[in-house]
Amino acid sequence: MTEQNEPKESRRNFIKVLGLAGTASLTGAVIANADGKSKGSGEKVKLLDQNQKLVEVDKSDISAPKGSENLDYLQKRGREGI
Repeated sequence: MTEQNEPKESRRNFIKVLGLAGTASLTGAVIANADGKSKGSGEKVKLLDQNQKLVEVDKSDISAPKGSENLDYLQKRGREGI
């Protein structure tokens, strides 16, 4: 009886295949989203950023913070800080 050298399923082979699959899916996602078209409204709004610098932002990129619709939520959160 002779033993044949069959390729074994090793951890190194698994990580190699996983890396290739991840790279391929990431590349596909980048290509799908890199069409170069801006999906904004084109209307710019001037805002102050966290560093107190004036920036222009597309109006479609601005959204209300979570919980701003609920006054009770905001008041409760403010009282926790006191």
